[in-house]
Amino acid sequence: MLKKRFQSIKHAINGLEVAFRNEIHIRIHVAISLLVLILAFLFDCTYLEICILLLVIGATISLELINTSIEHIANVVQPNIDIRIKVIKDISAAAVLFMAIIAIVIGFFIFIPKIMVFLD
Repeated sequence: MLKKRFQSIKHAINGLEVAFRNEIHIRIHVAISLLVLILAFLFDCTYLEICILLLVIGATISLELINTSIEHIANVVQPNIDIRIKVIKDISAAAVLFMAIIAIVIGFFIFIPKIMVFLD
């Protein structure tokens, strides 16, 4: 039973590696996330602010991984252009976009006051 658990973790790590290697959007999200976390430490964010940032980073990257999975499944199911598949992919991509916008707004709420203090 424990061996199965470790195998599941191994598969999940493999999925992360494949996504990171093959999907530009995952790499972009990770790069921006690292920059945000560096800024969080430079601007001396509180533990709560860092937790909020980690939560939105995790949600955004998780949605991007789900979106990527949906796109791959859709391509297997229907490799040819199909308006129904396009709608599915567009809605999945919209979920990532929506979360990314929310993450940016949260980032503004956290960082703008700190930037203003820094500029004074």
